[in-house]
Amino acid sequence: MKALFDRCLVQVFGWDWMRRELSGGNQGAREQDLAEMIVCANMGPISDRWLEELFTHAYNSNQNRGGFDDAALVNALTREGHTLVSGLGYAIGYLQSKSDMAETLARVQTEKWAARANLYDEKAYPKLRAEYDLWIDMLVAGEFGPQYGDSGAGKTVRYPNGLPATHRKTYDRAYRRWPDDRIARAIHRCGKAAPNLFEPDVWPDVEKHFERVGPEPPLHSRVIDGAGFVMLESRPDARTLAERAGVAFRYGYGQGHQHQDNLNVEFFARGESLSPDLGYPCWAHPLGATGDTVHHCTGMFDRGRQHPGAIGKGWLEMFAGGPEASFADVAADPSATPTRLFRRAVCLADAPEGNVYLFDVLRMAGGTKRTYCFHGPMHEEFATNLQFGPESPEPFPLTSVSRGLNNNVRQPRQAALDADAWADWKFKGADTHIRLDLLAAPGRQYYTAVYAKTDVPDIRFLFAEDEVEDGASEFIAIWQAYGSAPFIEKIERLPVEGAAEGEFAPVAARVTCAGGQVDTFIYTYEPDTPLTVDGMQLQGSFGYWSELDGKLRCVRLVNGTRLLKDGKGVVDAVPRFTAKATAVDHVNRTITLDGNLPVGDALAGQMVCFRNGTHRSAYRIVEVLEPGNVARFDLDALVYRSKIDAAIPDNSGLIVEMPFVLPDAGNPNTYSYYDGAYVTGEDFKAAYRVKGIERGEGDNSSKLLLDRVVDITEFPDADGDGRQMVYIYDMGPGDDVTVYNSVFVDYAAGNTVAAAGAKVEGMQP
Repeated sequence: MKALFDRCLVQVFGWDWMRRELSGGNQGAREQDLAEMIVCANMGPISDRWLEELFTHAYNSNQNRGGFDDAALVNALTREGHTLVSGLGYAIGYLQSKSDMAETLARVQTEKWAARANLYDEKAYPKLRAEYDLWIDMLVAGEFGPQYGDSGAGKTVRYPNGLPATHRKTYDRAYRRWPDDRIARAIHRCGKAAPNLFEPDVWPDVEKHFERVGPEPPLHSRVIDGAGFVMLESRPDARTLAERAGVAFRYGYGQGHQHQDNLNVEFFARGESLSPDLGYPCWAHPLGATGDTVHHCTGMFDRGRQHPGAIGKGWLEMFAGGPEASFADVAADPSATPTRLFRRAVCLADAPEGNVYLFDVLRMAGGTKRTYCFHGPMHEEFATNLQFGPESPEPFPLTSVSRGLNNNVRQPRQAALDADAWADWKFKGADTHIRLDLLAAPGRQYYTAVYAKTDVPDIRFLFAEDEVEDGASEFIAIWQAYGSAPFIEKIERLPVEGAAEGEFAPVAARVTCAGGQVDTFIYTYEPDTPLTVDGMQLQGSFGYWSELDGKLRCVRLVNGTRLLKDGKGVVDAVPRFTAKATAVDHVNRTITLDGNLPVGDALAGQMVCFRNGTHRSAYRIVEVLEPGNVARFDLDALVYRSKIDAAIPDNSGLIVEMPFVLPDAGNPNTYSYYDGAYVTGEDFKAAYRVKGIERGEGDNSSKLLLDRVVDITEFPDADGDGRQMVYIYDMGPGDDVTVYNSVFVDYAAGNTVAAAGAKVEGMQP
C-alpha cells in the first residue's frame, strides 16, 4: 500500500504538478488536491517544494501562473470574501473548497511554510475571515437570499435558518478558529446537527456561547459595496418575518455565469419575493437564455445587454439607512452601448397597518431605445389600465440572445399611453399583490409578454420604453405590496420651483395612503440649489416628508441643509463632509484626512466614499480616532496582488505575472475598474496610480500602466520569498473622501436620529 501511494501520488500526481500538466478545478479546488497530498505524504523537503509550487505557481483555474493565495484568496474575491463568480449558489459554494483548503494546510508544520499555510490568520487572509460574516449579512427581510447571475427563478427562495445552514460544517470549523459572537449565533440559528465522524462537535460550546450573548440583532439597511449590494430593510425589528419587508439593490460586478442584472431591484414583502430574479438555469432548457437584461427588473439600452461580457461594477452615490424611509442612490456605466447616464434611486417607505412601498427613479441617457424592465412573481391574475393590442406570433425583439439559444420572452403585446400607467400581479396561491404605478411620460410605449420557460410558471413582464436617438429617459414608479385591496389611494407628480436647467429636472411626487398618511418625495442632482415644492423648502439631494391626519409624522433629509414647511422640519444640517486623504495605513485599516470628523463612534456604520478619477469605492466607518482626522474602516482594501516579472521597457509601468480578474466597464472611453486605484509594494513605500491595464493573451503576462515613470527598485522583496510583488488597493493618499450625512426626525415619537448637526424646528418638548 505504501508503494502504491508513493507511485500514484508522488511520482504521477506530484510530477504532473511540477510539470504543470493538470486540467480542471476552479477557485482553489485543484490546489486542494495538492494540499491534501502534501499533508498526507509529509515528505519533508519534497513537501516543502510542493508547498512552494502551491504558493508561487499553482494551477489557478487553468492559468498556471501566480500563487494559490494571490489568485484564490485575493484577486478573485471582493473585500467581503464574495467570489466574482456570479450566482448565490456558486458564490457560497466556493466557501467549502476554501474551508477544506484551510483545514488541510493547518496541518503544515514546517518552519518555512507554517505561517504562510495558516489561512485562518486574519491579518494574512482577511477576505477569508470576512466571508463568514458576509453570508450572515446576505439576507433580506430576515429570510430571503438575493438572487443574481446563475441563481434565482420565478419561485420564492427562502433560507429560514440563514445561509450558513447550507454550509454548516464550514461554520463549525470557523467557530473552532474564531469563536466569536456572530459565528456562534449563526450556528445556533441552524440548530443542532447530526454528529460528524471526522469533525469535532462544537455544539455544546455554541450553546453556552449563545446563552451568554443571545440571538443576532436584526439586520438593518446596509451597504455591501465590494459585492455590490444595497439592502434596504423595513421594520427589521418586527415580531414575525412576514411583517418585515426589504429590497436587494444590485450594482456589483460579475465574472463567469454573470447575467445582465446591474441596478436590478428585488422586492420582498408580505412573506414573498414579489419581483424575483429570473436567473439560472438557462442553457439546460430548450426555451432559451435568461442572462439578458430583459429578464431583470432594471434598465435596458437598445434592447440588448448592459455589457458585452462580464459585468462592470457600478458605484454607490448615496445611502441613508432606517429606521424608516431608507434611501439608496446607485449608478453604473454599461459598456455595450454609448451610455451617458445609468442611475437609479430608491426609497423604501413604511405605510399604515404594516404596509410598505417603494419609490423608484430610474434615469437613463444614451442609446436609441431605453426600456424600464419589470416583471411580477408567479401569478394567477394580472390587471392593468393599458389597452394592449393583439399578441404577436414573434417573441419580444431582442438584440443580445447568445449561445444560439432562443428568445423566451413570448407573446408580446403593445400599448401607448401618455398618462399614468399601472399593472397588478396577484401572487399565485396567496392573498398578496404587487402593483406597479408608472408616472406619465408623453409618447411612451408599453409592452407586456410572458416568460416561456417550462420550469418557471406564470411570469409576466411589463416594459415601458422611450425611443429617441441619444435621448434621455426618466422612469418614476411606485411599487406597492398589498393584500386584498391596494392601500395607496393617490399618486401625483408635483411641480418644483427654483430648479436650474438640465437634462434631468428635480422630481417631486406625493403618495396618499389609506389611513390618513400622505408622503412627499423630492429628489434632485443639485443638492445646493434651494427648491420649493408645495410650500416645502428643500436644499439637499433627497427629502421625505410624511404626514398623518394632517400632522407632521417624520422627515428624512439626505445630503442637505434644509427641509422645512410651515415652521417645522430641519435647518442648518451638515450635508456632507469632504476631505483629501493624506495617508492610508492598509495594515491597520485607517485613513488620515486633511479635516476633522466627530471623534468616537458617532459615525460608526456610515459609509465613507473614496474617489480617484474613475475609481470609486465605499467602506463602512468603524470609529474616528483623536483628534478627528483619522478614521478606521471596516475591511481590507486590497484588490489585486501579483509577482512583478519586469518593468515595461519604457518604464511606463510593470509587467505582472497574474492576469487582471475584475472586468472592464465603461463607454464611450472604455476604462477598467482598476483605473485610478492606488499601487504600492510589500513595504508600502511605493505610491503610484493605475493609468490603465493591458491584458495578456495566452501565456503572456499582463501590463500594469502607471501614472508616472516607474522605478522597479521601489518594489522590494520585503518578505524574502524571492518575488517582487505589486499591490493594488481601493484607496490611497490623494483620494477625495466624502461622508454623506442624513437626518431623520420622528415627530410622532419626538426624537431625532443621525442629526448631522441639524437644528430641528417645531418639535414638541
